[in-house]
Amino acid sequence: MIIERVIEEAQPYLKGLKIKDTIIGISLIGLEISNNHVF
Repeated sequence: MIIERVIEEAQPYLKGLKIKDTIIGISLIGLEISNNHVF
């Protein structure tokens, strides 16, 4: 699935952080991580 690919690619940048929320739409994928940054 798409979200697994996003998480795989983001692993180096997310070391030590946890994903709080995920939004998946037709043309948008957004992640909020534990330090409150949104991608």
